[in-house]
Amino acid sequence: MEPVINAEMQSKELIQFANTIGRKKVMFGTNFPQLMWKACVDSAQNHLKLREEVKADFYGGNAARVLKLDKKPLRREAKI
Repeated sequence: MEPVINAEMQSKELIQFANTIGRKKVMFGTNFPQLMWKACVDSAQNHLKLREEVKADFYGGNAARVLKLDKKPLRREAKI
């Protein structure tokens, strides 16, 4: 599968920002349905060098906070 993460998304500055002072300001998003959601998630997980403690915020915590959503954990066994 061809990665859907481009060079701009992997920039040293963006990753450093997301891993430090931008931890609560950066969130995952896609342009679904042009690119399938699972392919985007898999590509982000394989190519973005995010610290482990940042990933929960990036993959949903920040969106839940901004949108004032209930922060129930996602079920990992769900198939997409």
